[in-house]
Order: sequence, then C-alpha cells, then structure tokens
Amino acid sequence: MVALAASLLFGFSTFTPNQLFAFSKKEIDVHTKSTSNSIKISWEGGNENFELDLFNENGSFSKVWSGNKSEYEIKDLEPGKEYKVKLTHGGLSGKSDYVIVNTSTKKTKSQIRQKNLLCNQVG
Repeated sequence: MVALAASLLFGFSTFTPNQLFAFSKKEIDVHTKSTSNSIKISWEGGNENFELDLFNENGSFSKVWSGNKSEYEIKDLEPGKEYKVKLTHGGLSGKSDYVIVNTSTKKTKSQIRQKNLLCNQVG
C-alpha cells in the first residue's frame, strides 16, 4: 500500500508526500493509503462535519462523501492514476477550511510488467 501522512492546520493549501503546510485555526493529521482501485483517507483532529470531494475530468470537484466520521475509502478508481481529493472541515461558525491532497492509486502488476518490458526494449 502507498501511504502518506502529514500534520495539517486546516485552511487552504495543497500537499504532496513529505510536505507540511500551516493553515488557519485547527490542526488535523491527514493520512492516505492506496490500493490499485481505492484511496482511503483518514484524519485525526476536529470532531465536526467533514466533506470529501474528488477532482473530476471536467476540471471541478464532485462530492463523494460527507459526515462526521474520521475516514472514508473512495472506491472504483483507475489503477496507476493520480487524484486530487479535497477534504473540507465545516465548523459551527459556518466557515469551511479545506486542504487538497494529491495522491494516486497503485499500479497493477500487469502495468508494472508492461512498463518493465518497455524499459528493457528501449535500454
């Protein structure tokens, strides 16, 4: 499994592995784990409502989940593809802070074999 973890203070920004950003107000630890067809996102901190949106091919975000759990698994994704996921924290004040997580699904074994064959043919 591919795993990513970062400690975040919610506000707005984008992060990728091994980067840490400072946000306004509330510190949230965000973690991702990937398989070839799913991405599981979990977070620690905050106990209010959250929303997950997935960046789509139309160039906008589409809501995939909302609730007060601290994790969600987005399923039926394409193997070996990069995804942007927006985690929004909605506070009681009505102000929403969010972070955009850049992550990816794992490649399938056949995708890895095919890449290795191409590399061997070129090299």
